[in-house]
Amino acid sequence: MKYSLLLASLFVIISFQKSLSQENNLDDIVPEIIKKNGDKFVKSKNISSVSIGIYKDGRIYTEHFGEIVKGKNNPPNDNTIYEVGSISKTITGYLVAKAVLDKKIKLEDDIRVYLDGNYPNLEYNGTPITIKHLITHTSGLPTFLPSRMNGLYEKLTKEVPNEYLALEKSYDKEKFLNE
Repeated sequence: MKYSLLLASLFVIISFQKSLSQENNLDDIVPEIIKKNGDKFVKSKNISSVSIGIYKDGRIYTEHFGEIVKGKNNPPNDNTIYEVGSISKTITGYLVAKAVLDKKIKLEDDIRVYLDGNYPNLEYNGTPITIKHLITHTSGLPTFLPSRMNGLYEKLTKEVPNEYLALEKSYDKEKFLNE
Protein backbone atom coordinates (compact mmCIF):
# COMPACT_ATOMS: atom_id res chain seq x y z
CA MET A 1 0.00 0.00 0.00
CA LYS A 2 2.75 2.48 0.96
CA TYR A 3 4.67 1.50 -2.19
CA SER A 4 1.54 2.19 -4.27
CA LEU A 5 1.13 5.61 -2.65
CA LEU A 6 4.78 6.46 -3.30
CA LEU A 7 4.56 5.53 -6.97
CA ALA A 8 1.24 7.30 -7.36
CA SER A 9 2.57 10.46 -5.69
CA LEU A 10 5.64 10.51 -7.89
CA PHE A 11 3.42 9.99 -10.93
CA VAL A 12 1.28 12.99 -9.97
CA ILE A 13 4.37 15.17 -9.44
CA ILE A 14 5.92 14.15 -12.78
CA SER A 15 2.59 14.49 -14.62
CA PHE A 16 2.00 17.88 -13.02
CA GLN A 17 5.45 19.23 -13.91
CA LYS A 18 5.22 17.90 -17.46
CA SER A 19 1.79 19.47 -18.00
CA LEU A 20 2.82 22.82 -16.57
CA SER A 21 5.72 23.02 -18.96
CA GLN A 22 3.20 22.67 -21.81
CA GLU A 23 0.39 24.87 -20.44
CA ASN A 24 0.26 28.29 -18.85
CA ASN A 25 -3.31 28.61 -17.49
CA LEU A 26 -3.07 27.03 -14.03
CA ASP A 27 -6.77 27.45 -13.25
CA ASP A 28 -7.60 25.15 -16.16
CA ILE A 29 -4.76 22.63 -16.08
CA VAL A 30 -4.31 21.98 -12.33
CA PRO A 31 -7.88 20.78 -11.62
CA GLU A 32 -7.71 18.65 -14.77
CA ILE A 33 -4.46 17.00 -13.62
CA ILE A 34 -5.86 16.41 -10.14
CA LYS A 35 -9.07 14.84 -11.49
CA LYS A 36 -7.24 12.63 -13.97
CA ASN A 37 -4.86 11.27 -11.33
CA GLY A 38 -7.44 11.08 -8.54
CA ASP A 39 -9.72 8.95 -10.70
CA LYS A 40 -6.77 6.63 -11.48
CA PHE A 41 -5.91 6.27 -7.78
CA VAL A 42 -9.32 5.09 -6.66
CA LYS A 43 -9.57 2.55 -9.48
CA SER A 44 -6.76 0.61 -7.77
CA LYS A 45 -7.98 -2.31 -5.67
CA ASN A 46 -5.59 -1.27 -2.85
CA ILE A 47 -6.72 2.36 -2.55
CA SER A 48 -10.25 3.32 -1.55
CA SER A 49 -9.77 7.08 -1.22
CA VAL A 50 -7.28 9.80 -1.95
CA SER A 51 -7.06 13.53 -1.42
CA ILE A 52 -4.77 15.49 -3.71
CA GLY A 53 -3.56 18.96 -2.91
CA ILE A 54 -1.29 21.13 -5.00
CA TYR A 55 0.19 24.45 -3.95
CA LYS A 56 1.47 26.45 -6.90
CA ASP A 57 2.23 30.16 -7.21
CA GLY A 58 0.36 31.05 -4.02
CA ARG A 59 -2.79 29.10 -4.98
CA ILE A 60 -4.10 25.95 -3.33
CA TYR A 61 -5.93 23.34 -5.38
CA THR A 62 -7.58 20.44 -3.51
CA GLU A 63 -9.85 17.58 -4.56
CA HIS A 64 -11.03 14.38 -2.86
CA PHE A 65 -11.87 11.03 -4.46
CA GLY A 66 -13.42 7.70 -3.50
CA GLU A 67 -14.73 6.57 -0.12
CA ILE A 68 -12.80 6.23 3.13
CA VAL A 69 -14.35 2.77 3.47
CA LYS A 70 -15.61 1.29 0.19
CA GLY A 71 -19.38 0.88 0.10
CA LYS A 72 -20.04 3.18 3.09
CA ASN A 73 -20.71 6.36 1.09
CA ASN A 74 -18.22 8.29 3.23
CA PRO A 75 -16.11 10.41 0.85
CA PRO A 76 -12.97 12.11 2.15
CA ASN A 77 -12.97 15.86 2.75
CA ASP A 78 -10.65 18.62 3.96
CA ASN A 79 -10.75 17.15 7.49
CA THR A 80 -9.90 13.57 6.53
CA ILE A 81 -6.72 12.33 8.20
CA TYR A 82 -4.52 9.92 6.27
CA GLU A 83 -1.60 7.95 7.64
CA VAL A 84 1.21 9.09 5.38
CA GLY A 85 3.85 6.72 6.73
CA SER A 86 7.19 6.57 4.97
CA ILE A 87 6.08 8.59 1.96
CA SER A 88 6.59 11.70 4.08
CA LYS A 89 10.34 10.97 3.95
CA THR A 90 10.27 11.18 0.16
CA ILE A 91 8.26 14.38 0.15
CA THR A 92 10.49 15.95 2.83
CA GLY A 93 13.60 14.93 0.89
CA TYR A 94 12.21 16.52 -2.26
CA LEU A 95 11.32 19.76 -0.45
CA VAL A 96 14.73 19.96 1.24
CA ALA A 97 16.50 19.31 -2.08
CA LYS A 98 14.46 22.07 -3.71
CA ALA A 99 15.22 24.48 -0.85
CA VAL A 100 18.95 23.70 -1.20
CA LEU A 101 18.85 24.23 -4.98
CA ASP A 102 16.93 27.49 -4.45
CA LYS A 103 19.67 28.51 -1.98
CA LYS A 104 17.14 28.94 0.86
CA ILE A 105 19.01 26.51 3.13
CA LYS A 106 22.30 24.64 3.20
CA LEU A 107 22.70 20.99 4.15
CA GLU A 108 25.40 22.03 6.64
CA ASP A 109 23.10 24.49 8.46
CA ASP A 110 22.67 23.95 12.20
CA ILE A 111 18.95 23.18 12.66
CA ARG A 112 18.78 25.60 15.59
CA VAL A 113 19.10 28.47 13.10
CA TYR A 114 15.50 27.71 12.09
CA LEU A 115 14.07 27.37 15.60
CA ASP A 116 12.78 30.02 17.95
CA GLY A 117 14.37 29.53 21.34
CA ASN A 118 17.62 28.20 22.74
CA TYR A 119 18.23 24.44 22.42
CA PRO A 120 21.83 23.59 23.35
CA ASN A 121 20.75 19.94 23.55
CA LEU A 122 20.30 19.74 19.77
CA GLU A 123 23.78 18.48 19.10
CA TYR A 124 25.39 15.06 19.12
CA ASN A 125 28.83 14.48 20.64
CA GLY A 126 29.43 18.25 20.67
CA THR A 127 28.52 18.69 16.99
CA PRO A 128 25.40 20.65 16.05
CA ILE A 129 22.67 18.64 14.33
CA THR A 130 22.44 19.80 10.72
CA ILE A 131 19.81 19.61 7.98
CA LYS A 132 21.93 16.86 6.40
CA HIS A 133 21.82 14.85 9.64
CA LEU A 134 18.03 15.08 9.75
CA ILE A 135 17.49 14.19 6.11
CA THR A 136 19.89 11.21 6.24
CA HIS A 137 18.67 10.01 9.66
CA THR A 138 22.15 10.36 11.19
CA SER A 139 21.40 13.01 13.82
CA GLY A 140 21.77 10.72 16.82
CA LEU A 141 18.26 11.65 17.98
CA PRO A 142 16.40 8.92 19.86
CA THR A 143 14.04 6.63 17.98
CA PHE A 144 11.09 7.54 20.20
CA LEU A 145 10.18 10.84 21.78
CA PRO A 146 9.01 11.34 24.41
CA SER A 147 11.51 8.95 25.97
CA ARG A 148 8.75 7.63 28.23
CA MET A 149 7.23 6.05 25.12
CA ASN A 150 9.84 3.26 25.10
CA GLY A 151 8.27 1.78 28.22
CA LEU A 152 4.85 1.64 26.59
CA TYR A 153 6.01 -0.78 23.93
CA GLU A 154 7.64 -3.11 26.45
CA LYS A 155 4.33 -3.98 28.14
CA LEU A 156 1.92 -4.41 25.24
CA THR A 157 -1.46 -4.44 26.94
CA LYS A 158 -4.88 -3.27 25.84
CA GLU A 159 -4.25 0.03 27.70
CA VAL A 160 -1.23 1.00 25.55
CA PRO A 161 -3.26 2.94 22.93
CA ASN A 162 -4.97 5.04 25.64
CA GLU A 163 -1.69 5.64 27.47
CA TYR A 164 -0.02 6.59 24.20
CA LEU A 165 -2.84 9.02 23.37
CA ALA A 166 -2.65 10.66 26.80
CA LEU A 167 1.13 10.99 26.51
CA GLU A 168 0.84 12.46 23.02
CA LYS A 169 -1.79 15.02 24.11
CA SER A 170 0.47 16.28 26.90
CA TYR A 171 3.52 16.52 24.63
CA ASP A 172 3.98 19.77 22.72
CA LYS A 173 6.64 21.20 20.40
CA GLU A 174 8.51 22.87 23.28
CA LYS A 175 8.75 19.60 25.24
CA PHE A 176 9.84 17.76 22.09
CA LEU A 177 12.65 20.21 21.32
CA ASN A 178 13.82 20.32 24.95
CA GLU A 179 13.91 16.54 25.19
